[in-house]
Amino acid sequence: MVNLFFKWDNLCYNDSDYRTMWGVWVFPRPLRDRNDGEELGMKQKITVTIAGQEYTLVAEESEAYVTRCAQLVDSQLTQVMDGARLGRSDAAVLAAMNLADQFYREQEAGENLRLQIKKGLDENARLKMELSEAKREIFKLQNQK
Repeated sequence: MVNLFFKWDNLCYNDSDYRTMWGVWVFPRPLRDRNDGEELGMKQKITVTIAGQEYTLVAEESEAYVTRCAQLVDSQLTQVMDGARLGRSDAAVLAAMNLADQFYREQEAGENLRLQIKKGLDENARLKMELSEAKREIFKLQNQK
């Protein structure tokens, strides 16, 4: 069984690396459960199965969240290994690439949605100004009579 430490910004083997992938130190802070907002902070051991191998993860996140993450990784590995003659490490790399691809596509889609919302808000503000100007013009015309 492998012991991994699931942290907010990274996954550590035997708790040896506390840095994120960008080399920034991760400092302990209270975390909130992704589902119910409950404050977490105590580490808990959670056993998950990925590609037929059990892993014990030490996490500050909720068990449901860590299990959901493990199920995603397991499904990606299963999909990559299905019918392919790959070693576990090669399959893990391909699954990681698939997850990275999904992540960046979703990130780009999120950014596109933010831009659309910003454009909509800008258009809304412009139309409000036009409406305000039109109301002032109507008021002026009505008072000229």
